[in-house]
Amino acid sequence: MPEARIEQYDSWLKEDGPVAIVIRQSLAPATQPDDTIFPPSYANPSQKKGDPPVYNIDGEGAASICVLDSIPSQANRLEPMFASDKYKTLVPQVQIKFRDGLIRNLLEIGHRIADAAFRGTTLGPTIKVALADFQKGNAVTLARLAPTSLVFGAWDSRDSQIKIPRLINAIIRARNVVQLRRSAQYTPAISYEREGLLPDGLAEKPSEVGLADVPSVHVIGGVQVNGEIVRDASLNLASLRCLRGTTSEGTLKLQRYILGLCLIAMAAEPDLNLRQGCLLTLSPEKPPSSQLVTRSGQRTDCKLDPANAVGFAQIAAEQFGVTQDHAAPITFDPKTLKDWLDADKNAKKIKKEKKAKAITDADSIPSDGTSSNVEATA
Repeated sequence: MPEARIEQYDSWLKEDGPVAIVIRQSLAPATQPDDTIFPPSYANPSQKKGDPPVYNIDGEGAASICVLDSIPSQANRLEPMFASDKYKTLVPQVQIKFRDGLIRNLLEIGHRIADAAFRGTTLGPTIKVALADFQKGNAVTLARLAPTSLVFGAWDSRDSQIKIPRLINAIIRARNVVQLRRSAQYTPAISYEREGLLPDGLAEKPSEVGLADVPSVHVIGGVQVNGEIVRDASLNLASLRCLRGTTSEGTLKLQRYILGLCLIAMAAEPDLNLRQGCLLTLSPEKPPSSQLVTRSGQRTDCKLDPANAVGFAQIAAEQFGVTQDHAAPITFDPKTLKDWLDADKNAKKIKKEKKAKAITDADSIPSDGTSSNVEATA
């Protein structure tokens, strides 16, 4: 592919440009094509204590669809790549140092820039400004602080309620699945109770601490896939074009920069080691497809070259002016977090009181528009 040029994707950034890039990858179990694989399990929707976990399966028989890796999970697998040596200069490397010396990169944190962990740092006010600017239509402030939050989305659900839509969506599904069951039995080395070896005053049941038999009968045991396994990924170019700066030049630099990061993520080889019992590979029988989709629905082949994507992203990042303003880890402070929680609680209380007062004031006004608190004159 020709050497990357900064203007090579500008036609995608025009208002009449394509609306999306879509990729479809056929997958297969790494062990055997017909082997049992294990989807992610979730808390039982009954919410009753003791009810077993469940898989996310919709439909039955040939029409059944099982989610093997969700959209949020795929985002969390892709984002950490920007902390690697190959890509780390393309995005700010913001890190939090916790009390025990544990350090976490923003790129590893599930809720990204909206995560509550940042409320316990001095970065909290800066984040608040960046989110407020985004809501007002200026995404540059956020892109200089946490550009991958624009790529993979975020929701400040614990404060401002500001939502940053994902530009990249990826999901792995299996079709025509049969859910299996499995049973197991744990038997300790000896019978501690029969031999009189249980500790005096044991508060827990012996089985809870590995000192008695523990049966596990007919629990979820993976799925047999009789259909296809597919990874679908899409880049929403229409939403990317909605990202704005304060000037037309700033907007173009911003959009090019974010597009560069998106292209790297889209062109990257996916992490298919999903969990124990679910190691997948690309299917050698069905090559991946990549298409550019116009607003009229027309689809044309569009092969993404990883090397070209990196070259373009590097030029775009340089022109945007990526800086490492937070090279040193910022310290998490429980007191800072408590102050934020107290302020948030107080703000919600005031908002609730104002709402209640507004309802009371509205109820005090009769339907004819006069105030019931005004004395009638003779």
